[in-house]
Amino acid sequence: MPNMSNKNFPHAHGSGRVFAAFSLSHLAGTPGSFDEEYLPGASEMLTKPPAFTDPLLPVAFPFPGVITSGPTQTFNIQRQPYNATSLGVFVTGSGTRRLPYREALGLFVSNVTSPTLAEAWPTNGLYPFGLVDDTNLGSTHGQVVCGVLGGPGEDELGELAYYEVGLNWELPPYKITADFGSSEITSSNWEHTAIASFQRALERTFWVTASVSGNALSEYHPEVDWGPGGVQTVNAARGPVSGSLSLGAAPTGDNYYTAPYAGVIAPTLTPYRFPWSSGEAEAFRQRPAVVQTQLSAVITSLSQTELPSGEFELVAKAAPIIRVWCSVPVAPVAPGGSPMVAPRPLPRGGVNPYLNDPLDLPRLPPAINLQVMQKNTTAIDSTDGPIYDLGDAWSNLGVPTVSSSPSPAPKLSGPPLKPSKKKDD
Repeated sequence: MPNMSNKNFPHAHGSGRVFAAFSLSHLAGTPGSFDEEYLPGASEMLTKPPAFTDPLLPVAFPFPGVITSGPTQTFNIQRQPYNATSLGVFVTGSGTRRLPYREALGLFVSNVTSPTLAEAWPTNGLYPFGLVDDTNLGSTHGQVVCGVLGGPGEDELGELAYYEVGLNWELPPYKITADFGSSEITSSNWEHTAIASFQRALERTFWVTASVSGNALSEYHPEVDWGPGGVQTVNAARGPVSGSLSLGAAPTGDNYYTAPYAGVIAPTLTPYRFPWSSGEAEAFRQRPAVVQTQLSAVITSLSQTELPSGEFELVAKAAPIIRVWCSVPVAPVAPGGSPMVAPRPLPRGGVNPYLNDPLDLPRLPPAINLQVMQKNTTAIDSTDGPIYDLGDAWSNLGVPTVSSSPSPAPKLSGPPLKPSKKKDD
């Protein structure tokens, strides 16, 4: 029977259900497509995190620090990290939630691009995080996080980048009371003493699967002046619909292998027959892309309170997220070897399996499709039970005991067994 417990996840009912299903795309990612041999890194993104486009922004808006109030020191996540941005990152689907930020650095939009957007983003500065949603320039439910190189004052974007998406459920706070003088934890609500915790809620209760899609089906922004034809014309001419969907007369020399396409679809729907030619089979190969996910959390609040006893109470609150890495080839491969891959921003162009005109590639921005499956929460079948580790002591299992006398035979419960009768009795 389905588990209807709502003790820890009030909006999640039933076991084995799809908790979240969404698509992640990055239209301001790197130029090029998955068909290229190697993809550029985070430093080549079309829109970089604002702090790396305008290096004066971190100086003008330093990251908030710790707040002290009486015996309590608290650090609250308020601002989006400087090496992350939601501009150009879109999350569509269900089961996601806004990342735990209230403000973020932003970049102005020129009047040439859009007077309306230029009014919303008048200067490079600090803005409400929700402005990304309000202007349709991204989604507050997702962000790209970039690697950083260099020392203080010399920071620059590295090659690596990954994505984070907020998930729509609550995690219980983590509390401990500790004596820093003796490094002793006197009480805890960690997973071995409580029904729910970070680890149980994140790792024992959900699975995540992901795949790369070749088409995010984007459309052109309605607030931009696209000329006399407006956004309708640019969507029709340069929008998400690939030329492979165009109708046309059947090519000559068709046979029954072409059914049912021969009567209505032009030969751009390739390969449309079987068997394929050797040239089509060779050209149909694609570059590899490895997608990895991690169920994790962002600490939203961390407080430390000194108690009259001299101990300290630590309270951590966190928001659950999905981290996503899309790794692609980054170095030449020797014949017979395996490609070396590393996480890169999603490229501007996707995978074009129909081998149309390469100019179609900008119409096919890629996406990563993710699905989060919910396990039982307080499962009657114990599928969320603990996993116990012996550490290095696993190697001691099966070692002979030091006692020379044989171990007594285990006692069996229940009545003694009666000897079976022989057939000739």
